[in-house]
Amino acid sequence: MEHMTEIVKGFLELHVALAPVLFIFFRTLSILFPPFPGTTLDLIAIPLFGKFWGFVYAETTMVIGGAIAFLIARKLGKPFVEKFMSVKKIEEWEEKIEERSGFWGLTTVRMISISIFDYVSYIAGLTKINFGKYMLSSLIASIPPTAFFYYIGGFILEMNLGIITFLVPIVFGIILIRDKIVTQKMRNGISRFFNGSVERLK
Repeated sequence: MEHMTEIVKGFLELHVALAPVLFIFFRTLSILFPPFPGTTLDLIAIPLFGKFWGFVYAETTMVIGGAIAFLIARKLGKPFVEKFMSVKKIEEWEEKIEERSGFWGLTTVRMISISIFDYVSYIAGLTKINFGKYMLSSLIASIPPTAFFYYIGGFILEMNLGIITFLVPIVFGIILIRDKIVTQKMRNGISRFFNGSVERLK
């Protein structure tokens, strides 16, 4: 994962003019392919774009990635999502989303599950939630934590306080939370998916 982040960082620095577009592309992929946390890319965006534009680009990826994940799940259904998650986990989150399917209830679910934004986006696509309501609630739910992350990160960078030293524990904590919430079946399923893709290319 670290190696992949360095590759993306080098690519963005090499293609300065296209850096915003490339960042949005790579960070959107991190939502569609959950094993690669987008937070690691945020560490690149803060010094590269600054706190304001970094936040704008990151939020754009949340909207695009969340929408695509939702629509994929709605089109391909539960059999597809079960390749990433256990049936039990899917049912648990479906129940939480359905119980709070009112606009602010859904927004609350999205906000408390921000560390697994990508997985919950897929699960939301399996429910009867209206796409427009889902998108608006996701946008509102993702703005506060993303803005906070970029503001604090940008402030530390401006003050030369060592952004990496400060933010690495935050990223590490987010990864630990994801590891606790996301089941082993998700990771195994995704690994099998990629391994199968590699085999087909040979």
